Amino acid sequence: MIYKNIAVAVAGQDDDTILINKARALAEQNDAYLTIIHIDDINEKMGHGIYMPSCEDVIYGIRTHNREHIQKLASDICNKKLKIRIVPGEMPLSLVKVVNEEQCDLLICGHHQSFIHKLLPSCRELINSLSVNILVIPLP
Repeated sequence: MIYKNIAVAVAGQDDDTILINKARALAEQNDAYLTIIHIDDINEKMGHGIYMPSCEDVIYGIRTHNREHIQKLASDICNKKLKIRIVPGEMPLSLVKVVNEEQCDLLICGHHQSFIHKLLPSCRELINSLSVNILVIPLP
């Protein structure tokens, strides 16, 4: 199958390299656009409606780290068809929205094989919400 617009969902973690490398290889094989998507869900993780001024510096630091990490990974990609989307929101709803907005025909995402991730996989929600092909890469 030939893909024209490939999206890869990253979390701002070290194992994003695995996902980016796979996405880059597929994009090069298909001469496709590559969209790197990061959902900034820090506010969602902290709780709805909770505001703590003392946490602003920590939140800013996390966001800056994630942005710099993703930009560093993207800088290694020599592809003029590259787009980075860092979107605030909640998983998987925001990811589904971006994939649809970008008209992607393949989403690459990672799956940690720990007990809790096997018990509560987020991939199930993506599969039920998207009408595009999804490639799930096992992560250490």
